[in-house]
Amino acid sequence: MHKIIFAVCAFIVFVVAVFFCARSLGAAFPSATVEETEDENFLRGKALLLEQNDAAAMEAFYKVVNAREDAPEAHLELGVIALRREMPLDALFHFRQYMRQSANEQQKRLVEEQCSAARKMFLAQLPGKPFETDVPAPNLEKKFLQLSKENDALKRDLQMARRRISDLEKRLVRPGTPPSAGSEVVAETPAPRAETPEPDEAGRVPVPATHTVQPGDTLVKISKKYYGTQNRWKEIYNYNRDVLRTPSSLKVGAVLKLPPQ
Repeated sequence: MHKIIFAVCAFIVFVVAVFFCARSLGAAFPSATVEETEDENFLRGKALLLEQNDAAAMEAFYKVVNAREDAPEAHLELGVIALRREMPLDALFHFRQYMRQSANEQQKRLVEEQCSAARKMFLAQLPGKPFETDVPAPNLEKKFLQLSKENDALKRDLQMARRRISDLEKRLVRPGTPPSAGSEVVAETPAPRAETPEPDEAGRVPVPATHTVQPGDTLVKISKKYYGTQNRWKEIYNYNRDVLRTPSSLKVGAVLKLPPQ
């Protein structure tokens, strides 16, 4: 008698365990037990569309897409919403997923028209509107190819121009660098040198009216050269404020006026 009772209890436990396992599997893999259009989230998305709540409807349809390996109807709904909200790239993605997953050939032809509308919308949104919005759908891909080819050609021209500039820079002869065979020599024009006045009978060098800046010149050196002291550099600077922005902004070849001695 005890054995019979034990066997009945074990059978009941087994049946209950199988029941709960089946429920768990159904919750984890809804696509195996529920058709896509009967999915809870799909039905909620359709209801939200009737309420014109596109954002919440998209969230519900995305849940269907994420839970199933194939969800063509949810992709179709997402594509239609994206096109209505002027998101052509999103719309194209979902329409293409529908075309890949669906077996409804008649519906695919209608979706292809939606793809053309999305491509046309994308072109109309490009900065500067390079294409008119009434471009026939069959010509859209030709326009894309033409734009890509023109862009590639511009890139090639830019690279060639950069190479030519680099070659010209390498051919420039810098001081102390011997020219290479076949290179063009670009001669540097030497800065005019200032004429040194002859000293007078007392051995003093008269101050000229101007001084042409030479390499290595500073206001202090110029002051020392003509006035015998470094202290008159500021006077020379103030005398040439129209030429010098700062005391150190001397440029080789610039002509400075010298104050009288």
